[in-house]
Order: sequence, then C-alpha cells, then structure tokens
Amino acid sequence: MPSVSVKPPAAALSTAAAEAFLEDVDVLFPAERIQQRVQELARAISLTYRDQPLVVVPILRGSLMFATDLLRYMSIYPEVEFINASSYGNATRPRAMSSFFGRPIWT
Repeated sequence: MPSVSVKPPAAALSTAAAEAFLEDVDVLFPAERIQQRVQELARAISLTYRDQPLVVVPILRGSLMFATDLLRYMSIYPEVEFINASSYGNATRPRAMSSFFGRPIWT
C-alpha cells in the first residue's frame, strides 16, 4: 500500500505549528461572513418549510460542520438522515462514484 502524506488539521497541531500551517492559507471569505450567510439560509429554509415536513440529508463527512451550523440556526426541527459517498473506494485516487450508502429516507 502506498504511503500518503497528509497535513493534520490545525487544531491537532501545537500553536507554533498551527500558525505556520495557517500562513499558507488564503482566506476567501471571513468566518463571520460565512456564519452570517448560513444564518440567512437557515431563516429562508425555516420560512419555506415552516408548515411542512423537511428531511435534511448531509453527506458525510464534508458537510458535517456546515449542516450542524445550519440546523442550529433553523427555527424548525427537521428530520436528519446522514449518508456517505465515496469516489475513492479501495483506490488511492478519485474516480467515478464507487459507493453511496445510508439508510434510505423513504423507508
């Protein structure tokens, strides 16, 4: 199996290492602006679906933090179902969708 080099998330690094890691990051949108937009989306979704059932289906793992923030700001309480998708499978490079699984929301 080939060796893969991955940088750990900044939270797992020492303060000095985290600062060095973050020096290479170009900020496109400040965190405050992202949270403001997530709140706006949550309000719009809450208004649109206030009188009907809603199922939120975040795809693990990439959307977990976004989905958490979105659900936190919503004024309704939707059902939440998680699914997982992978384009890697047993390979080391992405390709066509190789797996897609989760509990079907229609059962």
